[in-house]
Amino acid sequence: MTKIFLRSLHIAGLSSLLCATAYAAEEAPTTAENISPFRISLSHLIEPDSWQEGGAYSALNILSGKHGSIEGLEIGGLYNEARHHVYGLQVAGLWNRTPGSVMGLQIAGLANTHAQKVEGTQIAGLCNLAQGKAYNQQIAGLLNRAGAMDGLQLAGGSNLTANTLRGAQISGAFNCAAQVNGVQLAGVNYAKDVKGVQVGVVNISGKQLTGGQLGLINLAPNGYHEIALSGNTIGLHPMGMLTYRTGGRYLYTILTAGLMPAMGVTPRFYVRGGGIGSFLSPKHDLINVEAVLLELRKQLWKDVPLNLHAQLRLLLHKRIGFFAGRIGPVCNFSWVKTQAATKDGKPVTTDKQKVDFRIRPGLCVSLGWRIQ
Repeated sequence: MTKIFLRSLHIAGLSSLLCATAYAAEEAPTTAENISPFRISLSHLIEPDSWQEGGAYSALNILSGKHGSIEGLEIGGLYNEARHHVYGLQVAGLWNRTPGSVMGLQIAGLANTHAQKVEGTQIAGLCNLAQGKAYNQQIAGLLNRAGAMDGLQLAGGSNLTANTLRGAQISGAFNCAAQVNGVQLAGVNYAKDVKGVQVGVVNISGKQLTGGQLGLINLAPNGYHEIALSGNTIGLHPMGMLTYRTGGRYLYTILTAGLMPAMGVTPRFYVRGGGIGSFLSPKHDLINVEAVLLELRKQLWKDVPLNLHAQLRLLLHKRIGFFAGRIGPVCNFSWVKTQAATKDGKPVTTDKQKVDFRIRPGLCVSLGWRIQ
């Protein structure tokens, strides 16, 4: 009787252990014990849920596949989904969906989406959408989005970062981030706080600009804007210029246009150009360094021979109320296409023209009105 009772206890214990093991395997996330070396799938739509919970070191999905995790390589004709994580390479003809974390490389014809954390690179023909933080690169034909970004976002259309960007956003149309510690390059750039540089047609810093803006329209509460009348010289030839400076104190854009009057044998020239500048000590606004490229034209709307002048300026700056004055030396680097003469004194044909390079000193004097 005792033997029968002990045998019954033994059988009951084994049964309980097997049931507990089966329940744990069903409820636990993917571990090393339930990862298959290789899986092949036709479509996740015709597979049981138990199959989809398991993981794999490598998986081939003819049409689509859904697995618990991938720790190696997954290739899908249309669609891949890993519920927990992807560590390695995931390639899909259309769409990779990973609600967990990604560590490695995702490549999709259309989209990579839902990742809570990305450590690696996402490449998509249409968009990359990471709900959490992304490290390294997101590259897409249209749109990249991340909760936060440490690295590079490169898109044909737009880049969006909900929180802090540490790195660079480069796109064909629009970049947006809550805070930028790095570079934004696009047609339109927006960030609440900028600790770096915005380069685009329109640059907007909604709250604080600690850095620079290079563009036609630069907007920031603490930005720098100035309209000035200035006189420049190239050697002994004076020019009258109207100049607009816009951006930040660390880096700003210069747009300028004016006229060089006729002097002796030198004809009248129309002048236009642009460049960049910076305050060497932004807190004191004492010294400016500017680099400007000017084009001189005898006629505004017709093709003319090459006549370019690069100016490097070192200017002392003084602000009194809304007015700002500048004065300082200029180093001119000139490239002028000239025409040599033949022995009989007639000009040669255009293909025998030569470019004359000269370095000449100059002077810049400016009086402006500071908008900000």
